[in-house]
Amino acid sequence: MNVIKLYYIILFYVISVQSFSQCSSFQIVTDKTSICAPEIIQFNITNPIAGSTYEWNVGNGVVNGSDTLFSFYSLPQTINASVKITLPSGGVCNVVKKSIAEINPEPIPLFEISKILLCEGPDTITLRDITPNSASRCWVVDGTNYNNTSKTIIHKYVTDGSKRLSLIVTDRNGCKGVKEFIDTIVVFPKPAFSFIADATSGCLPQTVNYTLLSDPVIPNFTKTYFWGFDGVSNSKDTSTSPGARAYNSSGEFDVTLDLEVINGCTYKVEKEGYINIGDTVILNLNPATVSKCEGEIVHLVQSNNPLPGKIDWTFSGVAVDVLSTTNSDAKY
Repeated sequence: MNVIKLYYIILFYVISVQSFSQCSSFQIVTDKTSICAPEIIQFNITNPIAGSTYEWNVGNGVVNGSDTLFSFYSLPQTINASVKITLPSGGVCNVVKKSIAEINPEPIPLFEISKILLCEGPDTITLRDITPNSASRCWVVDGTNYNNTSKTIIHKYVTDGSKRLSLIVTDRNGCKGVKEFIDTIVVFPKPAFSFIADATSGCLPQTVNYTLLSDPVIPNFTKTYFWGFDGVSNSKDTSTSPGARAYNSSGEFDVTLDLEVINGCTYKVEKEGYINIGDTVILNLNPATVSKCEGEIVHLVQSNNPLPGKIDWTFSGVAVDVLSTTNSDAKY
């Protein structure tokens, strides 16, 4: 009986030594160590022994197979691989390889833009790739391709309307991400707003009527008007046409029209010094001498200067040759 026990002990020892020797020759290897999801990785056992069975676990659950296994990955992760190998002799080898492969995520393209609303018609914008870990990129902007650019590009639109933009980014792991941005940028045609006054100069008191001369329609959007009048008591107005304004002080005055459109665009029409109002001046006109002979020069002196206004001289009842005229005198 003791001889039989000894025999089995020796046999178990021999099998164990053989199994250990065989187990040490097994390794898990892959065809890729870093991939971009989604992708397939091939796993292999080195020095396989015919007739062995394999129980794999490479992050997708337990799979019974051969010495070669293919596994699909759609999510980013670090792969720890293990396989239980049952030898034809009944011996078992457990092979483990941690961090054997890295599944990298697909980059999500991101960008920043100098402005998304172009209110003055086709204009130039600056685009900058801000995708984390981006290494290279290509852009398609309104049908124009920019290939292998730096992080920042400048694009000039030539037409108005809603614009598309596509950004293709490759990150430092070699993974590529593509994203299309629809209606991110809108180019509105530049509207030509204008207004007029029925009088831009005059003497105190002066009433001036204002009319919105050009008020282009911006389809599907409403407008708000903000008028500003220097030099009058009722200096603000929000109507389409503000009507009359009474000026009771002299000087040069600005008129502005600010328009806000519900689409976010703002426009400004500004006329600096548009209205010029002068004081009523009592003229003090005297001849330099009260008696003249025919053919002599007559010198008239006007002592109240009407600045900033201007005196226009006229002579009636007699034909004269005008030599000079100013705000302060005339010679003929």
